[in-house]
Order: sequence, then C-alpha cells, then structure tokens
Amino acid sequence: RTFEEVFSPGLAQRARAEIARVVAEKRPLRLKQEVEAGETRRTLDVVHVPLLGSDGEVEHVFTSIRDVTYLGQLEAELQVKTKLLEATLDHMDQGLVVLDDERRLPLINRRAVELLGLPAELMRRNPRHDEVARLQSERPGSDPAAREALTFPEPAAREPQCRVVERTRPDGTVLEIRTVPFGAAGAVRTLTDVTARRRAETATIASEEQYRALVEATS
Repeated sequence: RTFEEVFSPGLAQRARAEIARVVAEKRPLRLKQEVEAGETRRTLDVVHVPLLGSDGEVEHVFTSIRDVTYLGQLEAELQVKTKLLEATLDHMDQGLVVLDDERRLPLINRRAVELLGLPAELMRRNPRHDEVARLQSERPGSDPAAREALTFPEPAAREPQCRVVERTRPDGTVLEIRTVPFGAAGAVRTLTDVTARRRAETATIASEEQYRALVEATS
C-alpha cells in the first residue's frame, strides 16, 4: 500500500520527506508528530531505520509508529504533581531532610537549608555522604544541629522507631529533630525551630521562681 492509501495527503507528503532524508543520510530518524484524528489530537512516536545492503546503500526503511498520546498526558500530569509537591515542600514551616540507602541526600527542602545555613547549590546536587561530611568538617566551629540532621545513621545504632532530640545551633537557634527510619539504611528527618517555645518556657520558669522567692521572703 502507498502512503496516500494509509495517510492523509499532508501526512503522506511528510512521510515521503522523512524517508528521503533517512535514505540520503543513511541513519535512523526519530521524531514526534501531532496529528488530527477526528475531533481529537494524537501524538505519534515515529522511528525510521534504514536497512543497508551489501553495497552500503539503503535497500529498505523500517518504520515504527506508536501512539504515545496517553504517555504524554501522564507526563503532563506528573509534571503538574511534581510542581505542586515542590511548592508544598518549599513552603513548609518545617525543614525536611531525606537520607537514602545509597548514602545520598535526594531531598532537602528550602526551610532545612535555611535552618542549617547550608549552601543551596550543594543541596540541589543530591550530595553524597562524603560531600556532606567534608562540608561539616570545613565549617568553622561546632554545629550540633547540622551534625545531627546530616549524619547518616549507622546500622548498629539504627532505631526502629521515631527518635526525637533537640540541638542548639551556634547562633542560639534550638531545633527539634525527628528521625524516622527510611528504607534499609536511610532516614527521614524533620527540623522544627522551637527557639521561641524554649525561651517562653525559660521565661515562665524564671517568673515562677521569682514569685516563689517573693512569697518566701514575705512569709
């Protein structure tokens, strides 16, 4: 059957041009085409492969045509969901750090970068454990919060349940760090700034002590 018997005139002309290009260049050609099918628009994945003879010339052209409209729709939906997830993570009040089984940090959100004072460029690269360790060793002074948040759990010390600790950064920021096991050797950690809460509790305790001292002094 001819192209004109299978395709519309416009598609037949396009197919002939593609075949001519493959024959002239003697190499495969892959492209996506948008075509009208009734009232709908379809996306086709078209592959032309030249089959060479013993003389090195093109004897035949193998053509594969796949309807990938559904795949394109899935990709578009996935992109939307990915953007929504990224927006959600970037606007969380809590910091979020994920450490995986490959000893990488595949996810660390904007708030975690801010709370720990980390270089955003490094975190966007999904750094490995050795890069993170080097970063911590090069930073001046001691930062217990960053060390707790970025250290990969050792298998022997891995706790099966949630672990909650508080660590104070050099600038006085108090972070509550929750660690939940993830995968075979990783962890998910959330970072919450509890500085204001701890200061309020300290002020309340001091006020209560002053009140008791006043009562004792006047009794």
